[in-house]
Amino acid sequence: MAEIQYKVVIDMSAQEANILRLALEQVIDDILGIQFGQYMVASKMVEEVKK
Repeated sequence: MAEIQYKVVIDMSAQEANILRLALEQVIDDILGIQFGQYMVASKMVEEVKK
């Protein structure tokens, strides 16, 4: 699994930084979730073809 790194070099409060971090994690989860979902659909299609 590729390690995801991000650095924010902006002067902000701890609360703002936490909100941004949670937002970034949500975006990453969404992207990985979509890719995983597409992979599962593709796997099922391959299984159907093999039958």
